[in-house]
Amino acid sequence: MMNPAVYAARKVEKHARAAIDAATGAAQLVKASPTPSAWEYVDLACWRCREVARAAESLTDLLDPEKAENDPEIFRAHIRLTDIAKRVCAAADSLVALADARNHTIRR
Repeated sequence: MMNPAVYAARKVEKHARAAIDAATGAAQLVKASPTPSAWEYVDLACWRCREVARAAESLTDLLDPEKAENDPEIFRAHIRLTDIAKRVCAAADSLVALADARNHTIRR
């Protein structure tokens, strides 16, 4: 039976991939056609990345450090979640940098 923490890490990883793909697509869209509706996609993608990063960080905080030392599955989940948080934060940061370069403010 799969450890619930490992299962949750896999689910968060799927959401992270989707958020990063959305960020990439939104950046391409706004570069091709910087319309207000394109910027709305950038805004949404940025906040989705931030939310996934928070979920990964929260789940990492819930993992028991003592169990991670003794259970390789939990240890790998901890590493995977930390990596996920970094990747989706980087995607969000790239959208913020793009918005700053084009005098746009990311809106909620």
